[in-house]
Amino acid sequence: MKTTKRTLLTMVAAMLVIAMCFAMTACSGAKGSPEDVANALMEATFEDFDAKAVVDLIHEDIRKVGFEKADMDEDEIIEEMQEGLDETKEGMEEEDGSIEWEVDDVDDMSKDDIKKMNENLEKEDLDIEVTDGKTVTVTLTAFEDGEEAGSFDMPIQVIEIDGDWYLANMEQVNF
Repeated sequence: MKTTKRTLLTMVAAMLVIAMCFAMTACSGAKGSPEDVANALMEATFEDFDAKAVVDLIHEDIRKVGFEKADMDEDEIIEEMQEGLDETKEGMEEEDGSIEWEVDDVDDMSKDDIKKMNENLEKEDLDIEVTDGKTVTVTLTAFEDGEEAGSFDMPIQVIEIDGDWYLANMEQVNF
């Protein structure tokens, strides 16, 4: 197995772009299951390189609060994220690289974490309630020139609001 610093750095850079999304927003393209949200995030990041699709995975009300906290509007955040995703795509193309993923596990969030999220949403005067939460573990594997170059697990937190699933992050919901 060939592991290059460039391929692994590309994976890390892409994860930083995702983390930036979490740090600036909390995401609104509701999905039917926790696995659907995780797969949509991976597709938007590693196949489509589409920052808007990533942001659209966050509940709209939570997203708006995140934008306010970041002191940026949606277009600014998307533009900044898109730059990072474009750099990731460029790096992957230079190394004939690709990323594959697989959903490995789905675990329940604790009732205490869900309660804390709802308390924080209430503090922000948001009239929404998190009714369930899951941590979806996705294994990411990088390939370079057709050979595996490394892999790691990534936990993705998702929340259910009004029967739909959205991307979340514990830090993000802790405004």
